[in-house]
Amino acid sequence: MTEPHHCQRFTDDLSGLVDHTLSPRRLARVREHLESCADCRENLAAIRALRDRLSAGRVVAPAAPSSLTQRLEGIAGGESDQPLYLTTGSSKDLLTRSQRLGRTLTRSGVATVVVLVTLLGLGLALGQEPTTLEDPVGSAREQYSQSIAAISVNEAVGAAMSARQRGMRSAPVRVEPRAVVAGRPQPLSEEKALALLTGDRHRVSYSGTQRVWLGEVGDSYQVHDVGIDVVAGQGAGVTVRDDRGRVFLSWFVPALGCCDAAAEPGRRFHTYREQTVVAGRAARLVEAHRGDQVVARWWVDAEHDVVLWFERYDSRGVPVVVAGYVSIRFGETEIHHDEAAPQPMLQAATSADRDGWCRGLPSCPTHLAGLPLVAFATSDDTEAPWQRLVYSDGMRTVSVSWTSGVLPEGTRVDDDSRGQPHVSAWQAGDGVISVATTDSRALLVRACGELPTEQEHRFSLADRIGSGWRRLLGIG
Repeated sequence: MTEPHHCQRFTDDLSGLVDHTLSPRRLARVREHLESCADCRENLAAIRALRDRLSAGRVVAPAAPSSLTQRLEGIAGGESDQPLYLTTGSSKDLLTRSQRLGRTLTRSGVATVVVLVTLLGLGLALGQEPTTLEDPVGSAREQYSQSIAAISVNEAVGAAMSARQRGMRSAPVRVEPRAVVAGRPQPLSEEKALALLTGDRHRVSYSGTQRVWLGEVGDSYQVHDVGIDVVAGQGAGVTVRDDRGRVFLSWFVPALGCCDAAAEPGRRFHTYREQTVVAGRAARLVEAHRGDQVVARWWVDAEHDVVLWFERYDSRGVPVVVAGYVSIRFGETEIHHDEAAPQPMLQAATSADRDGWCRGLPSCPTHLAGLPLVAFATSDDTEAPWQRLVYSDGMRTVSVSWTSGVLPEGTRVDDDSRGQPHVSAWQAGDGVISVATTDSRALLVRACGELPTEQEHRFSLADRIGSGWRRLLGIG
């Protein structure tokens, strides 16, 4: 069953579905939600039944019979063609031309006032307060997880994060860091490390199962198995299953292309001469250091340069995210389109040159916190405006969103829950900006500092009336 706060997002859309007034994109989202929510399906059936009863109860008033008109004219006799307000008395009772003009102007003025008052009343009645974003942190994390999957940085981790955000849970477990091969680490140039770790992940075909551990409160983890099917040059099918083996989430991720490697001050890489074995494959270990601390490790397939295992650590050296193949097979494979549902579509940054591609923000920067823009998505004209931006160098990723509306409490929100992307969200005029990353808090702070600052949302009585008139006229 879907969580109540998710159902509230679709309450108004159920009537729109019955009346066939939803946009194609919104219609697809509502139908996807209905497939997994029995309560909303019952509400939809009740709305349809009510509309059918109302339609059956309509009564059309019959036209007056012609015989009645003839009888009334016969009763009136020869005066049937005279205006009813005229009398047979003295001509002094007739209105002069100036009097008739005065009455006409008076009536016109009264009618104008009535129309204006009616329009003001309708504007107030139909006017809408700004939309309140119920869960800005959760939405930012969902967008981040979808983004890293869509740009093929780590489809399995992105899918597992999204499944957790949508309510999937497993029994808490513990996990230890993977053993490191014996020997002394050797320096590896940043250029070679980035080329090894951020190359084209869709250049070879393979399929397998990744196990993903996501840190929770304390030292426990949620664990999910994610099926991966990669077809060279096309993309990947990603499927998350629950403890009973049932499909909880399924995506098709097209080969979008990512990313241009970017240097990071203070980051150093090391490798080991000796190889180790992951999922039956020979693998080479690469470490990333900041200062004297190891912040991440990758075990890379020695033959195909595909990352077989990945671990990211907190300041104590404890794993925060662990993801690795428990089985993998290279060679011809296929994506099961009957299971795969389209990932919310992002467009490559190379197409960000058309008019209107950037909405809400004063401008959409091509670089943020030293990372290049690699993908974006923009609302269409049939829905409330929003903007999604994804910045990545293949190792560090930042997702940015602007959404029309207001924060629940109107104050800035910052969240650094363990095992979750860091998130900051703040009010910026008519909309809310949110930024998320699983890299360091310092990267998040830098990205936030390059975006518009906090600004209070001002919504006056005139704004409410204007929004009501736009709804009345079908504008926006």
